[in-house]
Amino acid sequence: MKVAIITNTCYEEIIPLAKYLSADIDVDLFSIVSGSGAGKELLFEKDDLWKKERYGLVLDINKKKYIVDEFNNYVDSGFDMHAVYFKSLAYFHPKNFYVIRNFINYLRNEKYELIHFNTNTQLIFFVKYYLPSIPIVITIHDPLPHLGEKKKPFAFLNRFTSRLKNATYILHSNYSLSIFDTINKNRSKRFMIPFGNHEWLFEYKKENSERKYGLILFIGRISKYKGIEVLLQSFREVKGNIPDAHLIIAGNGNYWFDYSEFVRKDGVEIINRYIPNNEIVKLIGEAHLVVLPYLEATQSGVVSTVFTFCKPIVATRTGGIPEVVINAKTGLLAEPNNSMELANEIIHILKSEALYNNMVLNISSMFNEGELSWHEISKKTIEVYFNVLNKVKTN
Repeated sequence: MKVAIITNTCYEEIIPLAKYLSADIDVDLFSIVSGSGAGKELLFEKDDLWKKERYGLVLDINKKKYIVDEFNNYVDSGFDMHAVYFKSLAYFHPKNFYVIRNFINYLRNEKYELIHFNTNTQLIFFVKYYLPSIPIVITIHDPLPHLGEKKKPFAFLNRFTSRLKNATYILHSNYSLSIFDTINKNRSKRFMIPFGNHEWLFEYKKENSERKYGLILFIGRISKYKGIEVLLQSFREVKGNIPDAHLIIAGNGNYWFDYSEFVRKDGVEIINRYIPNNEIVKLIGEAHLVVLPYLEATQSGVVSTVFTFCKPIVATRTGGIPEVVINAKTGLLAEPNNSMELANEIIHILKSEALYNNMVLNISSMFNEGELSWHEISKKTIEVYFNVLNKVKTN
């Protein structure tokens, strides 16, 4: 089986998947890159080099030139990596048509049996129109936009691509699946395959980071739906019970409220900038636990990142998060927008070493051997491919 995977996002999930898939099937990965910066935030951290590249289809990417060493070491030539380099992601701009044409011709000539989009992109329309005989699979990461991120173009594109005929969909949680069904009206095949961990991050782990008692970490992009105000309010109660507690909120984004009164208090640190991978690994390694105080969610890549290092999480009961942050097994759960309950769960886990250690073991088992291991996720994905192609898997 020969499959093309096309993506411009969530490299932390698609790179491990492509690596494990390549042990059983022929996989080519195409990264959508643009001069405006899209597609370069993780895989291509040496993005300044792209300024010297011509727009178009870039086959067999010079990995040493464009991809950071740590990611390169993890990938290790298990599959071919290419790039589709646009001036911008306004695909219908005339200057992008020749890039799209060459890309479509390449997909046609390489005779892929299936195309898997790990992104919601207008390129889907071109592939469906010019290559109607090739089945497509689309991974939907967020069936609906989050609070504070309800942009009309995104909503229109999402609804349109979620209703395509003869497309098959993959979602990452049962919660996302239920939302998708309300949009799609059960008219298409859809499957639930969860996230795996971000095992490539081990390449950034130069030395063991010593856990600091009471260090509470929020890490990720700053956005309104993530409930940072609630976390800051809850930390006052935590600090009153555990004087050694320290809170770090690390991530890039625009705050929608004045957090200065919280920062003036002892024990709160705000790191408002892009956090590179090596620093992410260091922060998680030093954290006692990680908190996800989300007001809403579908699923969260932060969970997969944190669980890579077997750190328990205190999160809210929202979206698909409770499907992975299992209460009293891999973390503790509180109701969204409830600062007191969130504080109580943080205090509980900080004061119970036995509970904490048991969660560490459960997380390790789930992601290294269980249903969230990449071996199992790869197996389920291949089963979807065979289902789409109406083939019978022989082994």
